[in-house]
Amino acid sequence: MTEPVNTFTGTAVSRTHETMSQFLKGKRVALIGPGESIEGVSRGEFVDSHDVVVRMIRPGSEGGRIPTGVDMEIVPKRLEKNIGSAAHVVYSNFEGVRLNDNYLNYLVECGVKYFNCTRPAEDDNNSFNHCEPLLKKAGLLSCVPSISKYEEWRDKLKASPCSGFGMLLDLLSYDIKELYILGYSFYKEICVKEWLTHNNVTIEQTRGFAAKGVKEMAFVSESSDIKKWKREVNSLGQQVHNFEKERIYLKKEILAKDPRVKVDISMTKFLDEHYRNPFIEAVRGQEKFINDKLTKKTLPKNKVFCFDIDGVIASITPNAEYGTATPVEENIKIINKLFDNENKIMLFTARGSETGIDWRETTEKQMKEWGVKYNELKFGKPFADYYIDDKMLSLNDLSIFDL
Repeated sequence: MTEPVNTFTGTAVSRTHETMSQFLKGKRVALIGPGESIEGVSRGEFVDSHDVVVRMIRPGSEGGRIPTGVDMEIVPKRLEKNIGSAAHVVYSNFEGVRLNDNYLNYLVECGVKYFNCTRPAEDDNNSFNHCEPLLKKAGLLSCVPSISKYEEWRDKLKASPCSGFGMLLDLLSYDIKELYILGYSFYKEICVKEWLTHNNVTIEQTRGFAAKGVKEMAFVSESSDIKKWKREVNSLGQQVHNFEKERIYLKKEILAKDPRVKVDISMTKFLDEHYRNPFIEAVRGQEKFINDKLTKKTLPKNKVFCFDIDGVIASITPNAEYGTATPVEENIKIINKLFDNENKIMLFTARGSETGIDWRETTEKQMKEWGVKYNELKFGKPFADYYIDDKMLSLNDLSIFDL
């Protein structure tokens, strides 16, 4: 059987059946992130001394532009002194990723053996299945987390892991000798400019992503019991990221308990709970009433709370088939606790706003069967993709109360 040819080098590519588990077994692994803190650390030789060097890429993920020329570089020449040049494994979340033969052949030329995915291939935003034939053609091996493995990660954090943290958890699931981590900041700094260019992402887009994440994520602290963390979802019922949970989990559950893992000294400031996070300050600073009122952990009393129904009390249903919705038990418990503490609970829904169908009887029946305690049920909420309000709270914001 003829070996596939790498068209970048003109040489044959060996397509072995070696598994990721075999490849990593007993190895010293370096995991390198793209944070600005890698500037000037002079760890290049040390990074390259590891058996396996792992890096994250998202080529052309915004706007469909495939990297070319110097933008293709996994490691910019100017940073090789700081973070080395070796790359044996790369990961991507394959969200909107654009690939072609030239780029993939370049990865092989750089020594990349595995191009892995941080999410299950079944993820709706994941283009791995589309890209897999190109990876195989270039002679690259791939590993994709199973749904059960990914759900295990989510269960650890009670949130969806960011791609970088997914890489960390994935690597620790193998029988490696040690894991050295550099360039992670938990969104407390911007990535180096070359990484942004490689991925066709602007600083503004990165800041926007971080701000959105901060807006959605629940408040947690190092004093909180990790086992009591609550699973986080947004208004669409989708699980969200939480950078602070990842930082705390790394510090308390990984670094404190897994002797294989070491972080570079340049990262220690980001692991400090009191280190300034510009994204959290910017977002939460705009919501002064949250800082003034909700940082107190006493349960509110004699207040009026208005809750949406679908995505909060009821599961999101396809094609607005509200009769098939199921209760979101965890959120109902929060609502009932507020009701029992002498707060007024209003339910405001957009059911029927677009179709004109009267869903009152179905909705009242559901609320009764699900045991939802409330004072008033209002229809007529206008349908919208987003709602902006100066008194907006998410269920995650309520998590700081003893509910």
